Amino acid sequence: MTEPEAPIEYRIELTLLALEMLAEVNDQRHREGLTNRIEKLKSEPEKQGKPLGDILKGYRSVRAVGERYRIIYKVDRNLIVVLIVVLDSADKATEVIFMPRLSAYSRSS
Repeated sequence: MTEPEAPIEYRIELTLLALEMLAEVNDQRHREGLTNRIEKLKSEPEKQGKPLGDILKGYRSVRAVGERYRIIYKVDRNLIVVLIVVLDSADKATEVIFMPRLSAYSRSS
């Protein structure tokens, strides 16, 4: 009888934008919670969060810190690229903050 294969451990890479956004989180506990959630993406990231559509097709979104934050990432072979870490809210403020920053990132990469 063969043993099941161990899951692949992915390498995490944060974009400059994600690093900047993470640094903007003032609450130390929230920053640690976000960092821990990002680290969990190393194991089976395609089974976490949900796939996104429209202009974010190919990316996934996972919530963190009591669903206050959203982490947008892309799985690329054995690499997880964390694009952004954004404060989520019930209104459309996320889109106001997120879309211009994503557009700026997309143009620079």
